[in-house]
Amino acid sequence: MNTRLRYSEQFLLHFNELRNATNDSPSALISFFRDKPNFRVLAKNVKMSAYVIDYIGALRKVHPQMGGQFVKEWKTYLYKWKKQVEYVVVEPILSINVLDEEDFKPESYEDFEARFKSDTRDDPEPEYESNFDPVKHHGGSAIKQLISLAETEEGTRRDEVELDDWSERYANTWKMGIQAFEYLEGTIGLDIDRVFDRWNQVPSIFVPKHVSDRHGLTEKGSLYELLNDAIRAFVAGAPAASVAMCRAAMEMVLRDHYLRGSSDDNSNLHDVIDLAVARYDFLSAKKLHSLRRDANRILHAYNSAAPLSEEDERKLLSFLKDLKFYIERAPDR
Repeated sequence: MNTRLRYSEQFLLHFNELRNATNDSPSALISFFRDKPNFRVLAKNVKMSAYVIDYIGALRKVHPQMGGQFVKEWKTYLYKWKKQVEYVVVEPILSINVLDEEDFKPESYEDFEARFKSDTRDDPEPEYESNFDPVKHHGGSAIKQLISLAETEEGTRRDEVELDDWSERYANTWKMGIQAFEYLEGTIGLDIDRVFDRWNQVPSIFVPKHVSDRHGLTEKGSLYELLNDAIRAFVAGAPAASVAMCRAAMEMVLRDHYLRGSSDDNSNLHDVIDLAVARYDFLSAKKLHSLRRDANRILHAYNSAAPLSEEDERKLLSFLKDLKFYIERAPDR
């Protein structure tokens, strides 16, 4: 029998241990972690288990069969605990006086909090790092570094007085790879930096078990297929295709989970929204109808060849985040 905990269960275990030890107080963690070494140990456990969740989220965005408790506690961690946990874990490094400054002061939590950004990614440093980390590194930068190296290497090979067959083949491989990348960006129009930026902006969607149970993972036209295709279209810079699938996914979620068995299959999305809002007070008619109108406008702009603005892209990202909320809050009945 396999008794290994799922990654979400490991996170819940460590997070609950930290909350219990601190009387569920993030401020107590900051105030007393120097006096209570076990606080730092517990914080490290939480950070490591949360990192695994983030890493999985960098590999895929839609996660089925998630327990409702995890969905709730993960949000609590992100919005109430993450900055404090991060500080407690890195505080020993922040306290090192690397330059032996006479007036050196370790960074306080308040200063750390002011500069804290949880969604930034750094350029890889090949001199010190050997593996790409999708949680830590910006993928576009990693690819540009590779292309830059390839251009340098190819030029060096060409500058040699004589090239044997292997060197010629080696240099040509570099050159054609560079040209293919330039074709991808220049002709096909795929902006590698923006692809990674959009992917990193999309939140992980944790689909509760009671929602998962009604949708096949590989079923054609299922909620999972709609969500994954909507995300891929957004990431690739195809907002019209993405918004069409977001709209379809929103309607599916409302019909199947908010109005199960009580909506007319022939009713339009406008009516479906009104029915769902009347039943659940945490749904906003203004918000849902705004999403519907934005989706219609973006699709109309696409059909009329009107340009799609950066604001449209921001609204589409907001649409994906709202879909996450409606899915994770879907009633269990």
